[in-house]
Amino acid sequence: MTISNFKHINMGFNYKLTEQIIKCFNEEDINGELDTLVYLDAIDSDTFIEKLLIENQKAIIKPERYTLLHTFIEYYLYYYLNHERYFFFDLICCDLEVDNILSGISDIVKILNEYGIIMDEYETQIIEFDKKFEESDYTCREEYMKLLKGIYDVIFENFDAVEEDIVEAVFYLLYSNKEFLFCFNQFIANYVTTKYLSSELFDRAGHIKRCSYIPEWLRRAVFYRDNGKCQHCGMDLSGFVLINPDRQLQINHIIPLENGGTNDATNFQLLCEVCNLQKGGTVIRPNYFYQMYW
Repeated sequence: MTISNFKHINMGFNYKLTEQIIKCFNEEDINGELDTLVYLDAIDSDTFIEKLLIENQKAIIKPERYTLLHTFIEYYLYYYLNHERYFFFDLICCDLEVDNILSGISDIVKILNEYGIIMDEYETQIIEFDKKFEESDYTCREEYMKLLKGIYDVIFENFDAVEEDIVEAVFYLLYSNKEFLFCFNQFIANYVTTKYLSSELFDRAGHIKRCSYIPEWLRRAVFYRDNGKCQHCGMDLSGFVLINPDRQLQINHIIPLENGGTNDATNFQLLCEVCNLQKGGTVIRPNYFYQMYW
């Protein structure tokens, strides 16, 4: 039997990007980290998050399969590649040392290689032009830079073919990290106000309106991600280990709507009925429960 949503994750770059995003939200000054990320576009972190929220208003009011986090990863990848481009032309190409140029391009091409896109013709082009550059007594610098920019443009165009796969793989890794989801949604909660979003999305108390139902695909995802256990007390809710009808499973907001939480699919967790009632509108970090294999 073929499982349509069973996919392979290329470890190298996807794990690297995941690690960088986690690190960003583990910093004390998250806004400072985001300011550094987006400065090449001459915007700040507030403008960046506002754009993110506006583009994902549907996911904020009702769980969507393409979440706030998907879009954030998409943006992060865009800025990551822009930084690589800027670094390449501003630093590596400043002295036009052919070995450094080839090494710099190779680093970004390796990401495409992980997805089966092989680009090696650029090496011959650069080596041949570098020879011409030296024979011309370094007078065709502008033409050299034009060649390199053309090569880099082709490389970046190839990322369009793999962007969706990268975003999906990084989302999978991040969605499995409950601590990250807590930090991500807690940070986003600072912007869930009428300053950044339409007032129509909020109830009379100034909170995002509660969605009327949790779709089955999200219930399944949360259940399997959380291993069928209450994320506060660790109680088994699957029925496979313990039969405990008094502790029915409930899908709960990680960051409550009362505290700026949203109905985005990344902001839900599995709780037992008792813990859900005790939690109410308080913000509680998820616990980690695991059993040793031996």
